[in-house]
Amino acid sequence: MMFVRFVVCTALLTPLLVRSRAAFPKGELLAKLVFLGGVLYFGQSIAYFYALTLIPAGLDSLLLYLYPAIVTLLAITFLHEQMTPIKIGALLLALFGVALTIGVRGFGGGINRFGVALAVGAAVCYAVYIVFGTKLLKRAPAVVASWIVFTSTACVYGVLVLINGAHWPQTALGWAGAVGLGVFSTVAITTFLAGLQLIGPVNSSTLSALEPVVTIVLAGALFGETMSAVQIVGAFAILSAAIVLARSAGTAQAG
Repeated sequence: MMFVRFVVCTALLTPLLVRSRAAFPKGELLAKLVFLGGVLYFGQSIAYFYALTLIPAGLDSLLLYLYPAIVTLLAITFLHEQMTPIKIGALLLALFGVALTIGVRGFGGGINRFGVALAVGAAVCYAVYIVFGTKLLKRAPAVVASWIVFTSTACVYGVLVLINGAHWPQTALGWAGAVGLGVFSTVAITTFLAGLQLIGPVNSSTLSALEPVVTIVLAGALFGETMSAVQIVGAFAILSAAIVLARSAGTAQAG
């Protein structure tokens, strides 16, 4: 499924790449972009989607939104960004939200621990992807960088298909789901990039916090997943931390 997804993404981005006529990166920059896709984005995607088989979709999506807090920690550690009371408060709020969302009782038996670890691992991979990719995307056009990232990720999944054997969708509905995943992924990326140009990174990052909310609503409507009142409070804390960190980053850049 993931191989089909990223092949579709690559195919849909190829006409945009040709139309852009942008210079194709070489040498060190190309190698780093391949690493961005073949290692970091691959790690995030496989951890996130495998976690879906072990824990509820809403919880998986919420745990992924730990990444703004992890990005902040990485930026402070490796990019020497200044720690502020707002950042400290947002980090603590995010950790508090995770504790409530998972729940001590649920973590002990009701929720798969490995699934939780995978979801958190996806957040870590995504955070490293963002920190590592921030400087790279300044040196390569977004369409070119995205095409290299998706092609690299597709190649890694292609190798896994060769090693494990191909298990293609068995029905038309299965193929529609796999291809549709690639189409929606491509649309999400291109519209997010367009949003960055129209409303800026701060507003775009803030609005992207709607993703887990939409996931929770759809998971409830399609799969009957439910959340307790305590978990809803935890979800609100995680989303609030993500928004606060995005806003504080944007304010610092504006200053």
